[in-house]
Order: sequence, then structure tokens, then C-alpha cells
Amino acid sequence: MENLVLFVDSGYAIDKDFTNFDLIQKEFLIHKLSLERISTMQEALLALSKQDYLLAIIIEDSIDFMPQLHIMRDLKPMPIIIMSTVYEAETGIEALERGADIYIPKPKTVQEFYACSNALIRRYKELNHKEPVHTTIVAHKNFTIFPEHRKLFVNEQEVSLTRKEFDILHLFLKNRGRVFTYEQITTHVWGEEYYDGTNNALSVLISRLRQKLNTDGALDCLRNVHDMGYCFDI
Repeated sequence: MENLVLFVDSGYAIDKDFTNFDLIQKEFLIHKLSLERISTMQEALLALSKQDYLLAIIIEDSIDFMPQLHIMRDLKPMPIIIMSTVYEAETGIEALERGADIYIPKPKTVQEFYACSNALIRRYKELNHKEPVHTTIVAHKNFTIFPEHRKLFVNEQEVSLTRKEFDILHLFLKNRGRVFTYEQITTHVWGEEYYDGTNNALSVLISRLRQKLNTDGALDCLRNVHDMGYCFDI
């Protein structure tokens, strides 16, 4: 079935109100819409980069969606609906500002659930002709990087990086396992005229980057290759 709806929910929130996810899926299938259930925002963004969807439904109760919402908005010209059992005005305002089309209390019946979703699909089909913004996704295990947005997420949590830290990590993630010499890395980050035969500034930068990547207990993925340089290896 080509009419796909992206359903982002970890499982807990939706099952509190309905017997199980199958009831919602059955209602959508009656109207020739297929739900694809995904449990994290990282998985959702990767799915959007590979497939077209008519709608994205995010169940707020069990998903920390806010940091990645504006990236989802850029990936596809589709409606995004946020549903929550606890309606909070401030959360709703922020969600709308970041790209959501509507923020509503979670419907009490599967019929209402479908009706809300279909209303957004219908409106977009008739009114929206925006071209999607090109967004590159570089992902490896628990790392996901978005070069155009200069964003890094580790285990679903955003990690703040400086420009040079981001440039180095982007270089390594695109070339996992490849060893870069000190000169190659400094030239990439600072420019062709910077390298002076030492690697002091680079060592400091790598040390700061390691600290940020390891805040959640992750493995030290920036490996020093003796007398040569560094490589990214998980």
C-alpha cells in the first residue's frame, strides 16, 4: 500500500487508552491508509529520508520530539500532528513554532483519531505544494548528524558543538574507519594555510570533542593512531 502514515510512538502512551495499536491501524486500513509505527525520532527521520509519507503523527507522551521537529519539517512537505494526553499551552506553542501543523489532546476513539489525521492529509493534498528542503543524514549506531542544520544527536539527545568540533566530527562520520593525518584534519578545519607542523591546537579540539561525545558513557570513538592522526571507530 503506497498511502503511508508515519506513526511515532514508543508504545506505552497509545496502549493506555486503546486495547492496542492494531485498533488504530485497522481503522486507517479501512480508508486505504497504512500506518508505519516507529519508536524514536531518529528512526523517524531516517525513514523520512527514504520514503514519502502523507502524514506524521507523534504521540508526545512517550517521545521527546522537540529537538528534531524542525528537521522533520524540512525533510518532507507533509502535515505533522502532535497528540498528547496532557495538553500544555507552552509545549503546543513551541511545537507549532518548530514546524508542527497542529497540537491537540489525544483523541478518545479510533474514529476521531482517523478523522483528525485525514483532515490534515486532505488540506495538504489540496493546498500545499512546497518543495522539500534537501537534508543530509549521516547515521552510525547511536550517532546521527545533520550537516545542513549542523546538529548532532547521540542516543536521541542533542549535543552542542562548536563550528570546528562539528566540522571534525562530520569529516570522521562520513569516512568511518579511515585514518586522517594531523595535516589533513587541520587543513579541513582551519584551511590550507594553517598547518605549521604541530598538532597542539588539534589535540585540544579533539579532547573537547571526546568529552562531549562521552557525556552519556559512550565508547571513546575518536581513536588516536600513533604518529599518524585520528580515525572514527565504534
